[in-house]
Amino acid sequence: ETHENAIRILVEEAKVNLCLRMMHDYKKWQNNPAEKRVTCDAAMKAFEYSESQLEHKCAQFEESLGLLLWRAFTHVETLQLMDIPLLIEHIAVVLDNAQKAQPASIGDSRLQESTIMYYFSSLMKHAEALNNRELLAKSRELKLVELAVDHYLRYTDEFSSDLKMSLAEGLA
Repeated sequence: ETHENAIRILVEEAKVNLCLRMMHDYKKWQNNPAEKRVTCDAAMKAFEYSESQLEHKCAQFEESLGLLLWRAFTHVETLQLMDIPLLIEHIAVVLDNAQKAQPASIGDSRLQESTIMYYFSSLMKHAEALNNRELLAKSRELKLVELAVDHYLRYTDEFSSDLKMSLAEGLA
C-alpha cells in the first residue's frame, strides 16, 4: 500500500517496461561472471566502494526494483501495458539460471529467484485479460509452466506460505 503512488506513477508514465528491462539486463549481467567482474572492478575504482559495499548496492537494487515490479504486476492494467514476451523471457531466464546454478538457499524472498514466482502467478492469473495467444505461445516455447513447477518443487520448503498460495492461484 505504501508503494501504490510509485506504482501509479510508473504505470501512468509507461515506465514499467523500462523497469522490467533494467531488471532483465541486471540478471543477465549477474549471471555472466566475466562481465560482472570487469564491471564491478571498474565501479569499485570509480566510486571507491569495497566489494561488500558494491554487493550490498546490487542486492538493494534487486530487492527494491523486484518488489516494485511484483506489486505493479498484481494489477491487470499494468500487465496489459507490458511487453509480455519480455516478461515471460525474464521469468524463464531467472528460473533457468536458478535451475542450472542450484543455489544453496533461495528462500530469501527479496531475490528474483523467489519474487519471480509472484510475477509468474500474476501473469497466469490475468492471462485471459491479456493477449492470450501470444502469452500461451511464448510460454509454451520457453517451457514456462514446466520451469515454474520444477522451481517450486525444488525449493518448496524454502518458500513462504504466501508465495505458495500465490503460485497455486496462478496455476489455477
